[in-house]
Amino acid sequence: MNRSTPSTAVGPDPAAQPGDRPALFISHAAPEDNAFTLWLGAKLSAMGYEVWADVLRLRGGNDWQRKLEHALRHRARKVLLVANPRAVDKQGVRNEIQIASDVARKICDTEFVIPLRMAPFEAPFLIAHAQYIDFQRGWAAGLAELLETLDQTYRVPRSQTDGSAIWREVHLLHAKSVVAKPERLVSNWLAIDQLPAKVRYFDFKAGSERLAQARINDAPWPVVPFRRGFLTFARYHTFKSISGRTCRSNWKASAPPTGSWRRVGRSWTSRAGMHETSSPILPGKLSKACFDRDV
Repeated sequence: MNRSTPSTAVGPDPAAQPGDRPALFISHAAPEDNAFTLWLGAKLSAMGYEVWADVLRLRGGNDWQRKLEHALRHRARKVLLVANPRAVDKQGVRNEIQIASDVARKICDTEFVIPLRMAPFEAPFLIAHAQYIDFQRGWAAGLAELLETLDQTYRVPRSQTDGSAIWREVHLLHAKSVVAKPERLVSNWLAIDQLPAKVRYFDFKAGSERLAQARINDAPWPVVPFRRGFLTFARYHTFKSISGRTCRSNWKASAPPTGSWRRVGRSWTSRAGMHETSSPILPGKLSKACFDRDV
């Protein structure tokens, strides 16, 4: 090659050698992957790595856009891409992948971007060759593999100083404080000492359904509308005390709340020999209607 002719070969940028690039840059979808990025950034920072990510903007103040781009272009030793279908479709993430590809060419690092696979995804063309770290089987397992790769394979430098304070600060900014006040418990994990002996079905004669419905809304025990009547654990006289004398009701069936059933003609009866009814009620639906209700 003629000495007077400029070379077109792309070589490493002397000002951007890996030894002068001590940081890790996490590229992620915001705000969807903020929680994972905060967790990962705090873990890596506690291990002594210098970590940058878009989530640091949550601190407010300063020109974070400029600082983040400078860190990506001039300080990043590796780019950790939080990879899932949502993230790789984000324009902001694609912009960072493009910048990372430019940097990779300058420093001659074909493994500059390390995808962290959170879910199966279709890799963009610029990183189609990249080998991923699998976080899909668990964050802890993925972190262990990532730490080993950074230390043993890529020799990413670590600092003796603890840089995790900034990550703890960002994490706490949007954390909920503990408040000493009563809190309502909403749960179906409550012990039942003894199940009611029977589930009963009452129906109403024409014209009484609406009046009965209005009256049983405040019933102190479960009452579930079913066909032309109601399912309840209450006995007839107790049910009448709520529905009122003007609501003409009939007892139609009763059955244990649990157990197996068989059909007798057009009727259903429990195998234990309990009551049977001429009304074609499916006991499975009867029991399900009572026990699935949030009461």
